[in-house]
Amino acid sequence: MFYLHSQGTLQQYFQCGKITTMDTNKLIQYYEERFDLLAHPGWKTLLEDAQEYRNAVADITTVETIEELHQRKGQLKALDWLLTMKEVWEKAYEELVNEDTE
Repeated sequence: MFYLHSQGTLQQYFQCGKITTMDTNKLIQYYEERFDLLAHPGWKTLLEDAQEYRNAVADITTVETIEELHQRKGQLKALDWLLTMKEVWEKAYEELVNEDTE
């Protein structure tokens, strides 16, 4: 989910290829629940595992076909999404809260 902008008490965000509108309080709650997830000890170990896996997938020296190359590209995109979620959520939350207080 990526925050876009507000329309009064409603917020627009981009999720799964479509723009959706949500009440500001619900969107704030969404991000706060995600921050609770980030505080869980398992999150850190998940990211460590994902980074190790990403490093292995990024090594294309063993790729033999164009299909396998495309598969690796998709895997890298998914892993990069996971590995950057914290920063994305923090930025979106900050923008949401700052815009809501203006």
